[in-house]
Amino acid sequence: MREEQNPSASTPTPQPPSPAPVEYERWQTGRLIVAVLTCLFIIGAAIAYEALG
Repeated sequence: MREEQNPSASTPTPQPPSPAPVEYERWQTGRLIVAVLTCLFIIGAAIAYEALG
């Protein structure tokens, strides 16, 4: 015969998502700043190229 199982014991409880570590957040912020500065540099270079020929 089939044995009865406790449903709470057989299914794992979902763990709440842990917050990102501070190092990861700093790394993401640094990456965002580098990306924005790169875009601004490219736009500035295009404007200078158009203006100066």
